Amino acid sequence: MGHVLPVMPPVPVIQRVNHRAFAADFDLSLRGAAFVTSTQQLDALMQTVAPAGGWLLKRPFGFSGRGQKRVSAMPTGRDRRWVDASMVDYGCGLMVEPFVAIDQEFALHSWLGRDGECLTGQPTRLITNELGAWVGSEPGLDLRDHEREHLHAAHAVAARALTVAGFFGPFSTDAFRYRDDDGQLQFHALSELNARYSMGFFVGLRHNLEEWARRIAADV
Repeated sequence: MGHVLPVMPPVPVIQRVNHRAFAADFDLSLRGAAFVTSTQQLDALMQTVAPAGGWLLKRPFGFSGRGQKRVSAMPTGRDRRWVDASMVDYGCGLMVEPFVAIDQEFALHSWLGRDGECLTGQPTRLITNELGAWVGSEPGLDLRDHEREHLHAAHAVAARALTVAGFFGPFSTDAFRYRDDDGQLQFHALSELNARYSMGFFVGLRHNLEEWARRIAADV
């Protein structure tokens, strides 16, 4: 149609940085969480830790709550077959996290240049349904000061890692506020890394769209 597409990172780079194992290496996961690549590792982890809410198992690639399974104990039957399939397909592995009661979800969006310079928008609050699927985004005005600080710090860690990996372009990091086993509110600063356009991108960068367009044009 006559459009000139922006340049993009190589496909293997895009695959690598969107795989959950990439962000798992940042050491910013929930306490007790780990990325496992075998059923033996999964069994050993579950025998070591027993979270009150059970476990949330996430396949390496997924969105809007897809590719996830909640279990209360060691998977058996159909759940075990789902785990076994995850180790040889679907990205080969599982992100295993203690299941927590989420109070609010947030995101921060950026355009990452090939020089590592990051154009970052304002935090957004995610509106999701009961399955965790995205419904909408709005300005994240109810973030506390320390939460905002942790969100930006985790986002900067992701930006540096993406640059080293050879990625550039749009990305976002998700975070959430949750209640611990004692009912106290806690903040998890990096729950997801999306090295792509995500649904709230233009809400987060609503005040930076002219600069975003200029940087895209410079990359053509």
